Amino acid sequence: MAGEFGSANVAYPARIARETAVASLSLTTVLGTTPELAFQHAAGGTVFVPSGSSITSLTYYAATAIGGTYLPLNDASGSAVTQTVAAGKAYDLPAACFGCCALKIVANAAGSVDVSLKG
Repeated sequence: MAGEFGSANVAYPARIARETAVASLSLTTVLGTTPELAFQHAAGGTVFVPSGSSITSLTYYAATAIGGTYLPLNDASGSAVTQTVAAGKAYDLPAACFGCCALKIVANAAGSVDVSLKG
């Protein structure tokens, strides 16, 4: 049918280019020593837990700016935003993170993760 996407006489909409950035984070078990993650330009992301990691849970904290005061991040029901994770797997960042400017991720055990951010 003329006028539908895919027909010969209709141009497809322009594609939106999205930037990706990867941060390698050395997570700790203490909020004060875990690194900050700038999230203000991201629209989502993925946490990669490497093979052999002893990390099994992640707890998220948020601030209004890098260097700001970090508070526990809670979801719409008021529950702390945590994730159960396993070594050798990748996980979407929780949806509750998407409105945050800056994040800290505290792990149950010290270890490194990679976080891929999509802008």
